[in-house]
Amino acid sequence: MKLDCEVVKDLYVLYKENELSLQVKKAVEEHLYQCEECKKTYESESDFTDIIMQEVEEPSKEMDEKVFSRLKLLRLRITIILIVVISISIFGSSYYKSREYLIRDRLRYRNDVCGIFGLLQRIKDEKSYIINEDIENIIDNTNEEYEIFKRSLNFIEKRNLEDYYKKSSFELSVKSLIITLNSRSKNGTWSKEDEKAYTILYRELDNLQKSLTTKENKLGNMFFTVKTSDIERSLNKINQLAFSYIRYNKFPEELNKLSNEDMKKRLEFLFNQKGEKFFFDERGEVECYFNMIIADGCEGYDGIIDKYTGKVIELYHGPCKNAGELIPIEKVKGNITSFLKRDFGEMFNKAELGKYQGYLIQPC
Repeated sequence: MKLDCEVVKDLYVLYKENELSLQVKKAVEEHLYQCEECKKTYESESDFTDIIMQEVEEPSKEMDEKVFSRLKLLRLRITIILIVVISISIFGSSYYKSREYLIRDRLRYRNDVCGIFGLLQRIKDEKSYIINEDIENIIDNTNEEYEIFKRSLNFIEKRNLEDYYKKSSFELSVKSLIITLNSRSKNGTWSKEDEKAYTILYRELDNLQKSLTTKENKLGNMFFTVKTSDIERSLNKINQLAFSYIRYNKFPEELNKLSNEDMKKRLEFLFNQKGEKFFFDERGEVECYFNMIIADGCEGYDGIIDKYTGKVIELYHGPCKNAGELIPIEKVKGNITSFLKRDFGEMFNKAELGKYQGYLIQPC
């Protein structure tokens, strides 16, 4: 086996440590016997070390900065990845726990809605007696569970409830509607309108129950969602029905808001004033604040007007007299009876007005 000089120099360390095979070792020794230069190198260990340890050209400063920048970027990426992974882990654990709460809170709210649904079914049962306090308590409990239920919703589900989120589950008028239907069913004054209101309320409560009994996702709690848009739709229909039927004895589709011009004409007729200027300011769904300035600069009127009927609900100020002719009791009773019949229907024919002791001031 013949070796060239470069190979022999590369084998120096292994030769010195006696780690070469006999065949290779013999080949190295034969080469050293023939090559004077390699022989001198082997005999002079320091010279060979110098050859091995000869300085490699140092990298440029610019190259160092590039390498350092890459290391910093790599370290930054690793740090960001770790932060993201930890954040996702924490958020996932928290979200998973909140979904478990949501399932529990949804079931509680649904059970209370079922309680209201049960009340509605008992209204037509002649043998079942329901007291008003029970109706009020069940609805109050349902509203409390609704507030707890909303807290467990995620931001997407809350967004679907955005228009309705600050409202109660069932407004005060729903209590009044159920109490009224219960009373009319028990005292025999049930009307076709009551039947229609009952049917709509029954249907929407059933829809609300179905919206709250959505099956959980097979993938688990993390992917379980609530159709809050369906819940909002049913709640809106129930509350709008109760509001319109109790306040106006009409159904929502029968109600029309008055324009500012219509309200102005009604106020002109009511106050018997011409040439005045009216200003209106919205105050919620029903009420509208009005202010009237008489053209000649005299005192004006201001108060609250109903946007559906044009009736003045409150009158704060106006150029009226502080006293007037007293109205007889019989006339007051007649006026009140006429008002009740006109606004609340013929069902009040059977009701007896109490004896009024007092007088009203004759309008100026």
